Amino acid sequence: MTEKRTEDETQKRNSGIASVQGYSAESTGDISIPQRTYNPNLPLRDLFYVAKVYQGMTKDNNLYGRLIVEIPAPKFIVFYNGVEKQPERQELRLSDSFQKTGNEVCLELKVLMLNINPGYNEDLMESCRTLREYMLYVEKVRKYEKSMELKSAVERAVNESVKEGILAEFLTKYRAEATSVSIFEYDEEKHMQQEREQWEQIGEQKGEKGGAAKKVIALIIKKKAKGYDTSTIADHLEEPEESVKAVCEMIDENPSISVEDIWKQLRPGAEGHLL
Repeated sequence: MTEKRTEDETQKRNSGIASVQGYSAESTGDISIPQRTYNPNLPLRDLFYVAKVYQGMTKDNNLYGRLIVEIPAPKFIVFYNGVEKQPERQELRLSDSFQKTGNEVCLELKVLMLNINPGYNEDLMESCRTLREYMLYVEKVRKYEKSMELKSAVERAVNESVKEGILAEFLTKYRAEATSVSIFEYDEEKHMQQEREQWEQIGEQKGEKGGAAKKVIALIIKKKAKGYDTSTIADHLEEPEESVKAVCEMIDENPSISVEDIWKQLRPGAEGHLL
């Protein structure tokens, strides 16, 4: 199972310096993704992704014939390197998302999530140099980010890593790209955490319902204003693209629409609600 990418994109993905949504689909059918935040909806997201891949692979096959159309058997793996504490390994199942009806589960997709933070899965880290060096680089950024501006922390981490032979070839060749991607990822992570805390505080103080949904709406408005498209916003916020699209369409119709007005139209109980 292959996915067309440029050489630069492939090297970024293999080094681990890629966005959270940096899926890797190999010829063996293995699909891996680096993940900075725990997300229980990964099996559902992977289902959407692999369905598109299979659809593309079999577009020239006769799916209505009597012969079986063979496809690669997939394996879904997540490499977790976020700051939230997670077990060394865990299995996420699509069936956990199903509404409980008591009926037999006829569709399943399993995602193996491996924690690659220091002290976890050490055998794997020893056998995979790229993963090990990537986490050494991440630890440097986290260390320096505590005492200096993010940009300076990333630049120092890059310089030290090159000197110490950590992802040296990649960081030397793609220094600018690696620096900008790292700054973006850490800045986004911090910003989203601050937004969560702010909305939680507002919700607690005012006793408002739907605080979490309003937080998402506010983030969608901000990201759309920055020029992000619907698909990218959905990936960044880890929200269903259908929900993000609904909000974006309302913004297009009325650029000055408020979070509250969007929420009133999309909240549970409203006609055609999505959030």
